[in-house]
Amino acid sequence: MTLDFDMKELSGEISAEELEEKRKKINEYEKKIEKQIQEMQKLLEE
Repeated sequence: MTLDFDMKELSGEISAEELEEKRKKINEYEKKIEKQIQEMQKLLEE
């Protein structure tokens, strides 16, 4: 997904600022998903 945004930034479809904002959002989503996975793993271990 980030590669798509990188390509859009290179082609001028989005600005560098928009690219950075999208990367931050993706990182936040990744952290939330990782936390949810860890919580589910803990539940399965019980």
